[in-house]
Amino acid sequence: MREFTKIDILNKKIDLIKEDIQNENTIEIVWGIITLVIAGFGIILIFTGFTGLIKHQTTELEINLRKNIDLPRYYSNCQSCYIKFSPLVSYGKEKDNKNNYAFCLECYNNGCFIEPDLTFEEMKKRILKNTSSLDQKRQKEIIESFEKTVRWRKDNY
Repeated sequence: MREFTKIDILNKKIDLIKEDIQNENTIEIVWGIITLVIAGFGIILIFTGFTGLIKHQTTELEINLRKNIDLPRYYSNCQSCYIKFSPLVSYGKEKDNKNNYAFCLECYNNGCFIEPDLTFEEMKKRILKNTSSLDQKRQKEIIESFEKTVRWRKDNY
């Protein structure tokens, strides 16, 4: 059996101290990484908050501008015959030859309706005739949307 000398004991103590130092360094590195991750998260949250705030303010500004400026309203369908606007379906015209974005040229020209005496029921029959190739469910959806158009809406003053 070998006897431990003072040098062996001192070397063992030095080794233990080195291990403690390495463990402390590892803990410091781990805490450093955790701190960086938390700081990165914080920066991302701040950036997201600022961009959301800017977007919100821009949206509010645009809404207020639209309230104060009389911008024309664009519709996807004619508000009389409910035909979908496209490059082939032109907007109606006002007396000053400006576009009327609510009605198509077949329904509205020179500042007035082409058929001013046309009734809701007559137009409904035309739409049903033009959509006869569609199934009943789709026709019903079109008629329900048609009933809400600007010209035929029941809540017009």
